Amino acid sequence: MRYYYALEQTTGNISPFSGYGKPALHIFYSKKERDNFVNNYEPSDINHSASVTTSKIAYEAYSKIVDGVREFEPQVVKHD
Repeated sequence: MRYYYALEQTTGNISPFSGYGKPALHIFYSKKERDNFVNNYEPSDINHSASVTTSKIAYEAYSKIVDGVREFEPQVVKHD
């Protein structure tokens, strides 16, 4: 199954690799759903934004391997 990823930035322009204020990662099951999320995102202030990201960044910045199984961090939001 293929997944599509987006970052929701809530605290200005901070890197996904930052230990402070890292953006939330959203995982979608369809490209259309992800694109709708990004294109229709309504920020509540100037520091809020949403953007498309790659699977490489998603896995490097938001997951770790525990006992041979890849697990995502708690700030990851999976959209069903």
